Amino acid sequence: MPKLQLIFIVETSDNDKSDTIYVRTVIDKFYIISDKEPDSIINIQIHCLNGKHHYKDKKVINYIRNQTKMFSNYNEEAITKVIYFIDTDSIEKEYKNGSFFYNLQEFCKTNDYDLVWFCKNAENVFLNKEPDKIGNKTVAAKKFVSDNIIENIDENKISKDVIDYGCSNILLILDQYLKRK
Repeated sequence: MPKLQLIFIVETSDNDKSDTIYVRTVIDKFYIISDKEPDSIINIQIHCLNGKHHYKDKKVINYIRNQTKMFSNYNEEAITKVIYFIDTDSIEKEYKNGSFFYNLQEFCKTNDYDLVWFCKNAENVFLNKEPDKIGNKTVAAKKFVSDNIIENIDENKISKDVIDYGCSNILLILDQYLKRK
């Protein structure tokens, strides 16, 4: 069986790992995976964008290329899939302007990357709150984990195929590559 590398390109910054915490919590809750063992079939790499508008910066593209090359050099028949994790923010305004989110979708489609979206943002999806109402986003994400709030998340809410407020397509995308518990 070929080894699989998943490269997660996450909107969050290097200092604020909140989105990464939510993604990892979803994986731990719903999927069978062990990326801690050297012989693991699935390898997950996470790269922070430090802002969604950096999604196609040369630094990001080089990271993807380098990780793909290194993984394939050490693993015969290795497969690498890239998944972007991005907040939609005020998508209704953006579609009127025909800007960012449409361009991101086209970029992902052109490069055969997957796109996980959080509408309006990860905090809306996982905490049902606006980020400006929770204070420190990383602290709130860690509390989400420690209080085991993932157990209260409606699976349908994170399995949407159409963008809807407070929802995400994260399970639909990850189901393509990871085995459910």
